[in-house]
Amino acid sequence: EVEGIMNAVIEKGFDVDGSSHLDEAAHDTSARTSTRGTHAVDDSGVQPRRVLVAEDEHLVAISLMDHLKTLGYELIGPAMNGVQAIDLAKQHKPDLVMLDIRMPDMDGLSAARVLFCQMSIPVIIVSAFSEPDYVRTGAEIGVFGYLLKPVTLDDIRVHIPIAWSRYRSH
Repeated sequence: EVEGIMNAVIEKGFDVDGSSHLDEAAHDTSARTSTRGTHAVDDSGVQPRRVLVAEDEHLVAISLMDHLKTLGYELIGPAMNGVQAIDLAKQHKPDLVMLDIRMPDMDGLSAARVLFCQMSIPVIIVSAFSEPDYVRTGAEIGVFGYLLKPVTLDDIRVHIPIAWSRYRSH
């Protein structure tokens, strides 16, 4: 069953384990870019600029935000639960949201459903859990990437452009 789910996720354009199935759009260098840190942030909207982080574990949130800052992203958050993530998204209009799954008050998958279905904001899940049900649900509700903790700078550097490309071609 897990293999079938993983195949369905890959067909939908997910990159569950962080290894890259890079598509051409992730390598498109024709757009004008400006460099911030070690990441080319696109001024034309081809890459996201503003990223909201929702993670209830303080040290993990700080690490994710540090990596994102190093890569030149504008940061929003961290939100400590799904409700706060939705509130911050309404206020600050991020391009992309990185959500933990298991958070208090509202879990990350419920928040992802609202963020994508009601606000058209793509989501990357960041989780220590890779249960097939999480992956399947994510594939159905606007999750365009799934990173397993611990997340490295290189994981984010590779994963965000891929998830963004998938979102834009969705």
